[in-house]
Amino acid sequence: MLTRKKWPYWIAGSFLLLLAGTIYLVISKDDAPNLSLLSTQSLYASAWPDTQGKTQALGQWKNKVSVVNFWASWCQPCREEMPDLSAVYDKYAARGLVVLGVSVEDHEKMAAYANKIKVSYPLLAGDMEGSDMSDNLGNYQGVLPYTVIIDASGKIVKSFSGSIDQAMLEAAIVPLLTKP
Repeated sequence: MLTRKKWPYWIAGSFLLLLAGTIYLVISKDDAPNLSLLSTQSLYASAWPDTQGKTQALGQWKNKVSVVNFWASWCQPCREEMPDLSAVYDKYAARGLVVLGVSVEDHEKMAAYANKIKVSYPLLAGDMEGSDMSDNLGNYQGVLPYTVIIDASGKIVKSFSGSIDQAMLEAAIVPLLTKP
């Protein structure tokens, strides 16, 4: 029986148990997104300006195998992976691949950087909406670069937090593409 004298011990013990459980969950938490729970509906409902300032509806790329890469001009790993993204796009575009670079900066910063580099795939200025979209697509750690691979049915099948290279991209996309 719980007496009045034992209440403080019971409350303190319950609190310590709750605290220990919370600490365990935080330490053991796997930050990898559960891809089956993520939706691309809001992505394809978005529209952002390209390097020329023309608004592009992302719905035009729906029903295609897509690599969506979130980046920023100040992000060194983002800049370093752009040649690999271009190479993959150039190699597989004829098989239906779309590569989109979504900057989490405003149009002016994105366009200024785009004028200094050569990429073969579309770059879009998502600004803060782009950052929010990255979160909606599983970037729970808020890292850049962040890349998602979307199959032709609109399902996210793979995500990458941090740098990627051509081999990693090809391993993820080639099984999804139509045969030549």
